[in-house]
Amino acid sequence: MSQESHHVGFALSSVSEEQRLRKLEFISLGGTRVLVVTVAEDGQITQKVVDAGEALTSEDLRRAAEYVNREFSGQPIDAVRTAILARLHAARGLYDDLMAQAFALAERALSARSGQQALFVDGTASLIAEAQQQHGESRWPRCARWSR
Repeated sequence: MSQESHHVGFALSSVSEEQRLRKLEFISLGGTRVLVVTVAEDGQITQKVVDAGEALTSEDLRRAAEYVNREFSGQPIDAVRTAILARLHAARGLYDDLMAQAFALAERALSARSGQQALFVDGTASLIAEAQQQHGESRWPRCARWSR
């Protein structure tokens, strides 16, 4: 159309709800920017630049793409998007749960320490040495090794 009219031509493809994922690739553009290339089974290719929020290595991007392709290739793209969001939400929830447990354990451990007395023992090596002299080295080999 643009060749015949010598003007700019635009075409808008229809979006198929059943479009299936063939392949996804992540390409680092430097910094935190990543080019996401999506290839559908019908051959349609889309490209989008996204901000990853942090700098990622090419190896990290390759492994991430391999994971997505292994898990979701052949599935409808809308279903892939929904599944990825659900897994991301679950992973965040797991992380939040682990952090909450860690904080709860730390709080319990630290609060158990407050108000309690502690007993410190010093000079045990002298007691063991004296006992070894009185009763012989053979009866105290474990303690002797422990105290040194």
